[in-house]
Amino acid sequence: GKLRVPYPAGWIEFPQEQLSSIFPTEETSTPLFFLQKIGAGSVAQFFGMEIQMETNTFDEFLKTFLEDVQKHGWTMEIISAKTDGWGGTFESRYLVRGGGAFHAKERVVLEKERAYLFSFFAQETNWNSVSGKAQLILSSLQYTNQ
Repeated sequence: GKLRVPYPAGWIEFPQEQLSSIFPTEETSTPLFFLQKIGAGSVAQFFGMEIQMETNTFDEFLKTFLEDVQKHGWTMEIISAKTDGWGGTFESRYLVRGGGAFHAKERVVLEKERAYLFSFFAQETNWNSVSGKAQLILSSLQYTNQ
């Protein structure tokens, strides 16, 4: 009831029971949703995840998240980051062993003992054609801590 994530029509939403096969299962994280859009020569993905962690600031979150990504064998580069009243947004680049390069725009909502991460991913070669959609979707996120 605290989060609403509107997204455009035409996206494929994966059923909740399939999410554990898409995301690695960990005690500290729970996938909330996973959406995919297949277009002319490109694929974009949008997902939400609840992460159990105690972080007080957006900078602490980024540091902890970067360390966690590296533990899973990925390389992550933060291109830009901006804090806001909920947490912050950041743009990043991921290199996956044997899987190529991905570009992402991500939003973090921080609460006392958890963070909500919303990530819009696409292959780096397709980023220019989908980056506007990433901004639109992430800026439409509605959150209330009431």
